[in-house]
Amino acid sequence: MGNVMENKKSNRATSIRWHKLLGRMLEELLTPLNITVLTDISVMTDPPEADILLIRRDLPKWTYDQLCRLPDGIRDTGANHILVEFKFTESFNRNTLNQALAYDTFFRRSQQSLKEKDIQTFVLCSKTPLKASREEFGYTEIYKSAIYHSTNPMLDRLFLIVINELSDATHNDFVRCFSSRKTKRWHAFKRIIKSGSQRISIAFLYFISGIIKLMSSREKESFIMEQQEITPDVVMEIGKELYEAMLDGLSIDDFMERFSAEEVLSRYKPEAVLSRYKPEERLSGLKPEERLSGLSLKEIEAYLKKMKNQKEN
Repeated sequence: MGNVMENKKSNRATSIRWHKLLGRMLEELLTPLNITVLTDISVMTDPPEADILLIRRDLPKWTYDQLCRLPDGIRDTGANHILVEFKFTESFNRNTLNQALAYDTFFRRSQQSLKEKDIQTFVLCSKTPLKASREEFGYTEIYKSAIYHSTNPMLDRLFLIVINELSDATHNDFVRCFSSRKTKRWHAFKRIIKSGSQRISIAFLYFISGIIKLMSSREKESFIMEQQEITPDVVMEIGKELYEAMLDGLSIDDFMERFSAEEVLSRYKPEAVLSRYKPEERLSGLKPEERLSGLSLKEIEAYLKKMKNQKEN
């Protein structure tokens, strides 16, 4: 990827569809848990371009593993079709709400088989909206920390999630990697990497590493893409290089600390592990009956007879 980044400004603007990057991250994270994530959904003919994605729960209720990866607000809804309008660089304003409301309305009309309670729409903001802006549209009720509900009957179907205000709970870390505040992003990223061996795919770790690199480089104005659009695949490749470089810099001890003994041993057959130990070391800590387990009575008697003869001689 050496030709992907250059430390100079470009005369050509690079397009970043942030909702596609958020969607790809959630796809890598949630698909193994029976949650479908879509970033290209059409609810009408020739729809306007919007930062919208669909999270569809394919099971009757959220499972424990699913809840461990979903942020506050989304994990609290009983809906199984969740629309998310994600705003990373844009501010929270009338256009944002009009867009989200339009998609909510047309999506409901296109899904006649779904009940009212089956669909929930969220506006997810990377930047913290001004209090005056929230109050202008009736978002004064705090449903939960970082989750706002509008008192305006025209907007009461749209919940607002402010990433910067999400709690420090680990289930919020994945979304907090898209925070507009660098300290919050890095805190979440480091915790994800530290627990990376815990049922999270390597593809997800590559992608989230690429997201952090992308955001860091944007802040330094040093990230220049030869492509006109930064696609999820480009971010994945950047993250792969970064993640592998981080692993190369770790000592064996630092690397192994990321895994439990059970996880390490599960990669090997029992005989491959036991062959590295002396017979007395293999049996250490076993009860007499455990040591004899697997031996027939005939084998035990033959061994006792052999030991007796050796002692007499």
